[in-house]
Amino acid sequence: PWSVYYRVYTKDGAINTNTRIYANDPFTSRTLSRLITPPHTASSIKYHLCNIEGFPSNTISTLFESLFSQVAESDSTRLSIRCNSGPGLSEDEPIVIVVESAEKRSAAKERSDTLPDAALREPRYLYCRVIYKKEGAIHSKTPFDPDDDSLGRVDILLITPPHTVISLKSRIAKAEGISQEIRLLEDMDGEVQMSDDNPLSWSAQTYPGCTEDEPIVVLCGEVGEGNDKKPEPENRMFSTRITAQMSWIPGDPSWLPIKEDEALVTDGVGISANLYNSGSFRRLYEGYMAINSAGRKGCE
Repeated sequence: PWSVYYRVYTKDGAINTNTRIYANDPFTSRTLSRLITPPHTASSIKYHLCNIEGFPSNTISTLFESLFSQVAESDSTRLSIRCNSGPGLSEDEPIVIVVESAEKRSAAKERSDTLPDAALREPRYLYCRVIYKKEGAIHSKTPFDPDDDSLGRVDILLITPPHTVISLKSRIAKAEGISQEIRLLEDMDGEVQMSDDNPLSWSAQTYPGCTEDEPIVVLCGEVGEGNDKKPEPENRMFSTRITAQMSWIPGDPSWLPIKEDEALVTDGVGISANLYNSGSFRRLYEGYMAINSAGRKGCE
């Protein structure tokens, strides 16, 4: 039978599966492709996974083809889960379902059988140092070095896809027990602040926070902020794929220029925004905040 491996996440990171298959891995599980209602679309897979994981049928969720996918699959997308090449074929390449909330999830059933151990791969970490207000570094809740208790680390596989600065911030805040807004700096020099919408890639040998000697910095409180700073809006994940139906060059720099058939990603939240032409003429349009293929963010 064809097995489909998967992991479950909320916006704050990976959560334990209700259908454990390994004694030493609480996150990875699997189901059988024959149990999923055909055709095998992202929608039918989501319904099945939510059901076996104890989530209500009306749970809002998104599906990613792999741990490192940057764009969610649309509900109508068909996934090849009954062949020798495709998503979810092994525990190392599971598909990912991200649920909006786990509050109404039913508890996992007790198991009497003995589970085997998984052959776990060496984890990859992102190292971070937590700074609170003007007092300086504080104790991390994810320490690993007894001689440096302000240095923590995050397992990259516990970060929710798509891997952006937003999802990294959510994971760090959850792991460190931080309830307030945080900012991330690329290194201890503090010259470069990491932008929320920037995608993160772990394929290179080096990336911000890849070593203990060069951690990223987590700022919480009011470090470097004026007293009149306004709170930033709630973070939204840009994971819904859309395709431009026509080419368009707007006269307003806050709107994105697009090409026909260009792929963009959006958070799916409709907005109303003004379009200025020649610096004066204004008209209100309905649209989305989106990121184009060049990584630029704007109205669309």
